[in-house]
Amino acid sequence: MNSLESKGWSLLNKLGLTKDSTLLLMWLSLLFVLAPTRFILHRLGIDEGLFRDSLQYVISSIPLVAFFVFSSKEKIKELWPVYVIWILIYASIYLTYLFSPEIEYFLLRGDYGLNRVIRPDSAMYALLFFMLVRNSDELLRSLRLYAYIDFAYLFVFEIIPYLRDGGWIDYAPDGSKILFSYSLSFGYSMLMVTVILLYCYIANGRILDLIFGSFAFYEVFTNGNRGAFLLVCVFVFLITVQRAYYAEDKTYRNYLLLGLAINVAIFVVTKDSISILSVVVLDSFISNQQTKDIKKKFFFVIGSTLGLILLSIMFYQVILPFCYPSTAEEILANGISRNQAMLESGTFTSGNGREAIWSTVWNAIKDSSFMGYGFFGDRPFVFPHHYAAYSHNIALELTCSYGLVGTAIVVYYFFDAIRMFFFCKDQKWREIYLLFFVVSCQLLISYSFWYIYEVWAAFAISYTYRHFVVRKDTKKSEEA
Repeated sequence: MNSLESKGWSLLNKLGLTKDSTLLLMWLSLLFVLAPTRFILHRLGIDEGLFRDSLQYVISSIPLVAFFVFSSKEKIKELWPVYVIWILIYASIYLTYLFSPEIEYFLLRGDYGLNRVIRPDSAMYALLFFMLVRNSDELLRSLRLYAYIDFAYLFVFEIIPYLRDGGWIDYAPDGSKILFSYSLSFGYSMLMVTVILLYCYIANGRILDLIFGSFAFYEVFTNGNRGAFLLVCVFVFLITVQRAYYAEDKTYRNYLLLGLAINVAIFVVTKDSISILSVVVLDSFISNQQTKDIKKKFFFVIGSTLGLILLSIMFYQVILPFCYPSTAEEILANGISRNQAMLESGTFTSGNGREAIWSTVWNAIKDSSFMGYGFFGDRPFVFPHHYAAYSHNIALELTCSYGLVGTAIVVYYFFDAIRMFFFCKDQKWREIYLLFFVVSCQLLISYSFWYIYEVWAAFAISYTYRHFVVRKDTKKSEEA
């Protein structure tokens, strides 16, 4: 058995994966197993019940069980803060139900209830699996592989059905299913793929990552929501600014900032999302901070921007009409995307109804004690306004649920971001953290703290860097 196990890990090492990064990849890939499982169960008429829930728990528990079986005792023990946090979460759930039994309805909801929080594929388990990997290159390899798998999954199960149906089927605020011209869930799912692949190109310069990252970004722009599109732009902007901030070479810094300024100008004039990609290309070309031939690289990037815009026009004017005539006719009549239409009409920053939800939750907070209403504390207040029943804002959600403790968590999260941005000396750890932090900023306008794993991953990466990476390096220097 030990020989077979050793051969298995040896094979994974040849693929660039260690035991820890494999466990992380297993956990990240649960979606690709659970989604088909749910589809098969639906086709069999099993849409709810003990068997369906039990099967999902068994499948999603595999990475967690593998962690306790294959990890060393030392590693299991040193992750004690994760277990403490989990215990506190379970305690808050129990105490909330004990003192507010009316919360039972929201705990038992099949789509937005407790299962989505405590099942081992849920967001809070990202704390454990992201703390396993202590090497930034190893972590990035796992994320890159995951991004390609997720890209294929989204293309087959999301993009192709959209092209076939001519729209996105999603939930309306009242819980009914309707056909949309864009998809919020698809936008945020493809957002993660986009920033991982674009950053992999920035970090390692593989042209394949740029190609797929560019396509993923364009899908965010054309079929996703404005929040996801905006966060890609924010990520590119922050990567460029922080590299300029830490740059010792003035020429490198000046060309980074000049490239950013020129491409923002192109974006403002053309209203085309592809133009922002040239900043990423520029950043990658000179990421090693070598000044040799920097002018040639710079002008090559500007030319690439115009070429990418031309290719995008060719896709929607030639390729798409040939493959899907009806879909192309609809797109060309009403614009490539909702995002493009809102940019051109000047309504990109207009309200979308969340103000009413935020006002309701804020009033509830003012009427609560300093302890808040407990786990899922915002749900009863938001439910009359929106079927999903969460606050669409991390600060309001945590403050309404946990009072001053919730506010402290939010303050700490943003303080941690500032600390990592300005004081983390390791460039790759800093930028990987930035990747997850930016994606988690969707929680400022959407979704729930309990459903988005990126915010938990950001906490884990920051903790891993400070408590495992820095301390290990400090210990080595002291021994030397």
